[in-house]
Amino acid sequence: MAALGPTFALACAALLVVGARVAGAQVPQDDGSGAVVGMALIDQVSSTDRAGRIVTNASLNGGDPLRFILDTGANRSAISVAVARAINEGAAGTEYINVHGVTGPARVPVARIERMQVGTLELADLRLPVLQDTVFAGADGILGIDNLQHARVEIDFTAGRVVVHESTGRRTRRGYLLVPARLHDGGLLLVHGKVGRLPVKVILDTGAERSMGNLSLLQALQAGGVVAQRTTEATVTGATPGDVAGTAMRTPLISIGEATLKDIVVTFGDLHVFQVWGLGDEPALVVGMDLLGTLEGFVIDYPRREFLLRPSVDPRDRLRRHCGDGCSSVMNDRS
Repeated sequence: MAALGPTFALACAALLVVGARVAGAQVPQDDGSGAVVGMALIDQVSSTDRAGRIVTNASLNGGDPLRFILDTGANRSAISVAVARAINEGAAGTEYINVHGVTGPARVPVARIERMQVGTLELADLRLPVLQDTVFAGADGILGIDNLQHARVEIDFTAGRVVVHESTGRRTRRGYLLVPARLHDGGLLLVHGKVGRLPVKVILDTGAERSMGNLSLLQALQAGGVVAQRTTEATVTGATPGDVAGTAMRTPLISIGEATLKDIVVTFGDLHVFQVWGLGDEPALVVGMDLLGTLEGFVIDYPRREFLLRPSVDPRDRLRRHCGDGCSSVMNDRS
């Protein structure tokens, strides 16, 4: 088979460990669209890191703002070695915790944080895993879903804004396509979709640079007659040490609810995270920022178990903005 493009690496920051506590009740309000939501906990202008992932500001122990990747594929927040050393010399190293990343498990040090603030969301007495700086692509940490289980997360790529409300569990936003979801394995958001005609379970992961499929999905596609005319070698790099070799190929249409996307390149491999999630033996897909970044925006309402998406009129322009030139060149290569 001909090569699809150059070999590339995928940055993925999924962590699978025990969650933390969220403090504070909120007062409901109307967001102007007819949806009743809670008071805004986070309302920030967002940016993206060099892997195209959503970055928001957070402070630790009352310090200066730090850049945290908003990661819906991580059920635990984490910080870099550099941050742990800066906020408290010697804070990490005396206590360790087991974590599971996309590519494998690891035992990492823990930093004890007295207070973490993201917008008006305040968290106290935290034990955050400390990961190598290279995991964060220039950011300082990961904001995982352990702090968002009662929240409604709104991402507006057009306005470059992240808003997190306390969800009241009432009414959905008008003007969005609704995809029912369920919480899976510690609060990860799972939806049902299709790759071509093949049903597939989908994890929505804003911490993943690109979308990934398990070997069960690849084998099911091949058994159904899908033959990749062009492929490329890929290396998957996760939050834990160790890389996994994979094969990237352009898939049939990917459908999530009423939204359909085409020409999406998915990397397939024997990835540890699917086994940890209990999805190793059935077709499963991690949807990363290469696909989510083609949307105008999306909303995740955890208490309502809903994923709401607003497709882009020109998804390729959106993709180039959030996935970067490297991803764009692969996606645009149709010869």
